[in-house]
Amino acid sequence: MLPVYLAVALSAALWLYVIYRNDKFEPEPVRTLIRVAIQGAIFSGLPSAFFNSAAAIALNVTDKIYSTNPPGSVSDMLSFALFVGFNEEFFKAMAAIYILRKLDDFNEPVDAIIYSMTVALGFAAFENIEYTVAGGVELLLVRSFTAVPLHLGLASIWGTGIAMAKYYRKGGYFLNVLPYIIPAALLHAAYNFYLFLNPGNPFSTLIAVLFAFATINFASRRLRYFLNKSPFKNARICPLCLTKNNFFDKYCKNCGSYLVSDFLNTCPNCGTKNKAGASFCRKCGETCESCGFNQ
Repeated sequence: MLPVYLAVALSAALWLYVIYRNDKFEPEPVRTLIRVAIQGAIFSGLPSAFFNSAAAIALNVTDKIYSTNPPGSVSDMLSFALFVGFNEEFFKAMAAIYILRKLDDFNEPVDAIIYSMTVALGFAAFENIEYTVAGGVELLLVRSFTAVPLHLGLASIWGTGIAMAKYYRKGGYFLNVLPYIIPAALLHAAYNFYLFLNPGNPFSTLIAVLFAFATINFASRRLRYFLNKSPFKNARICPLCLTKNNFFDKYCKNCGSYLVSDFLNTCPNCGTKNKAGASFCRKCGETCESCGFNQ
């Protein structure tokens, strides 16, 4: 089993790197991302696997899923595809909400997408263990370009709901996220239904790759949208000496000040976000003892 675990871990690590590199302005701690992925695998993978198995037995499709034998009835396969889609997306979203609602590092809207995709990555890795045991590393390689990006892309849909719930809307997480779970689940069901009825041929694999990367493209656009709203977008301009630093610098090359902070003060004169403790506004130069600019 060790080679299986190592292969799955390598696949997950490569996708985790992709997620991390897209968190441009205030990257999340790698340790936190790994912890969230593991928690996501446990909190969403275990219950959804249990209910998927129960549904497969109830619909008598256990030996027909992804089988090269003639598939079961269309209605049974459609019912199972719909169940799996809603079951998995629901538990992934609920796991993400449970993990993120008290996570200190969740401090800007784009983090909802980053961490939701990380939860989904943990879920996909959990699934990949079973599939790799059954189908070998070749199947893992295929799933690394189909099922894994699919899970990440779908997570960006309901991850948007998590961002809305925390930063833009009232009503709590569940009510805000539920409308986003539905389209993600329907897309997931459509993907599964096609593969259930067309297993084991290269054209189906090509369709799966295209479908999965279409969802990744959506995720990329969601990331860009929320990155444009990031309070850390201009963090590479040193708030203390106004030096322009390189894109990935965390410390000012002129004065050594930390360039990214969770604690930002708003200038009362122009509304610019400045680092807490800054002696003056980096945009208009205003100082104000009462608001903390001259500490």
